[in-house]
Amino acid sequence: MAGLSRYEQETIINFNEDDAQAELYTASPRMMRKWAKLAEREPEKIRMVRRDEYSVTYTCPREWLYNAVRIPRTFSDAQRAALNRARTASMAARAANPAHAEKNGTAGAR
Repeated sequence: MAGLSRYEQETIINFNEDDAQAELYTASPRMMRKWAKLAEREPEKIRMVRRDEYSVTYTCPREWLYNAVRIPRTFSDAQRAALNRARTASMAARAANPAHAEKNGTAGAR
């Protein structure tokens, strides 16, 4: 049997307002690897419920997926300029105080 086409490598998230658990079905190899790692890390929260040759289904807390969909925020020019000024000031403060950066684990971080 041949593998799935890229179009067929879908991921479906299913949850409702009455259930605390969400269900994630995926036939995407990338998502299968990602969720397998998450299930190893969080076995009490993520559980594999079905697996076949091409797909896997997991359940997890609904809030993990419920809040995952975010609408990209659009910034005005003034907001973008203010964010850039704040970022520049923060980077300058870190550069001026390397001990603070090392203590907080941000040494060399961008």
